[in-house]
Amino acid sequence: MATTGRPGPVLIDLPKNVMNAEFTAENQTAMQSSPPFIRGYEPDHAIDPADIQVAAERLSQAQRPLILIGGGCMTDGTPALLKEFSGRFNLPVASTLMGLGALPSGHYLHLGMVGMHGTVAANRALQNADVVLCLGVRFSDRVTGNRKAFSPGSYKIQVDLDTSELNKNIPIDLAITGSCAELLAGLLENVHTADHSAWEQQIGTWSRRSAKSRREPEDKLTPLEVIRCIQKATAGDAIIATDVGQHQIWTATHYEFSEARSFLTSGGLGTMGYGLPAAIGAAVAFPDRHVICITGDGSFQMNMQEIMTSGSSCFWAGGIPRCGSARRILSPWPSPLAPTGSGPIRLLKQSRSSSLHCTRTALS
Repeated sequence: MATTGRPGPVLIDLPKNVMNAEFTAENQTAMQSSPPFIRGYEPDHAIDPADIQVAAERLSQAQRPLILIGGGCMTDGTPALLKEFSGRFNLPVASTLMGLGALPSGHYLHLGMVGMHGTVAANRALQNADVVLCLGVRFSDRVTGNRKAFSPGSYKIQVDLDTSELNKNIPIDLAITGSCAELLAGLLENVHTADHSAWEQQIGTWSRRSAKSRREPEDKLTPLEVIRCIQKATAGDAIIATDVGQHQIWTATHYEFSEARSFLTSGGLGTMGYGLPAAIGAAVAFPDRHVICITGDGSFQMNMQEIMTSGSSCFWAGGIPRCGSARRILSPWPSPLAPTGSGPIRLLKQSRSSSLHCTRTALS
């Protein structure tokens, strides 16, 4: 169940009588592995060709199309199909927090993250689009804001493996149960190229408009500079794990992820303490890649005992802590460039040159 349907952790809760029962393996034959049968559980949904045709016609006729990607775009061959589809028809792409990396952050069609911490271009495009193709998106409140005013003039196409996610938070015009990869493969054969030059010019104008006011350089490292140091030291090829808080948003906004599953973060439950164990798991799975945990002092305290796990297993995931004067989830629309007293990394709050040296040393 963890690998079929909508992938993810599965909780198996065994009652006490089962745990106390005795089991003998005599005369027990091993059964072949097969998909589990559970009432109401349907892991595979074939998409109706008629739905693909309707979606293709809407996208072909659109004057202001947009693709919105979420965590459902990380499975199968979806990232490769997404890159091919958006590139062939020159369709702009915006991402939720969990969708970062499905399309490289530096791709010329990627507008950035949407929502309360998103970019001007992504949010303006989403609000002004006439057709939005939503791939593996659950429409959390951090993405939609006021749901009644969310992309009011658009025809919304939502694709998700989990039927319960369709029409749950936002009214959808065309709801499709199935994999994003299957839909994109079908759309590649049915969508026709249209002229979006006016839309592209408008998006270009929004992209050039800065979402945040920039401050004059000071003798302190800002969060943006720290993330850029990590970006430069790893050439954008690292696996980044974060906990929950301001550092999470700074990382999502300023680090350029080059591939899917290179950003490990808790975007649903928002669990502090997620970062270090996730980084350890990534280091085990990919021993030859840089694995960096960007965390906060409060989050680090949740699972700092796992440093022993890291040390006893003879590997190390580099950690960049954010030491703050208070433990808080997110200040309302904090400036990611503000060098305040609760600055991004207390260790690095020396002179600019020595701080950069410390960052390079931590990543070497």
